[in-house]
Amino acid sequence: MALYCLCETDVLKASPLVIDICLTPIGPVFTGSYTYMDNEGDAEADFTYKWYGADDTSGTNKTEIVGVTALIYI
Repeated sequence: MALYCLCETDVLKASPLVIDICLTPIGPVFTGSYTYMDNEGDAEADFTYKWYGADDTSGTNKTEIVGVTALIYI
């Protein structure tokens, strides 16, 4: 059996990246945004989003908001 180390450059070639993740509140509406990158040119697939509520910005007692799977949360 040969051993193989998955180098960082291999990961960058094979895996799409989501960067510049941002959450913008406008009144009672929260909108998420991000930049999708794929070095192989693969098209962006459909994503399912998960929203969470917490007691504070550190994520204490994080709880998923069930049923909300869109990029916009009202």
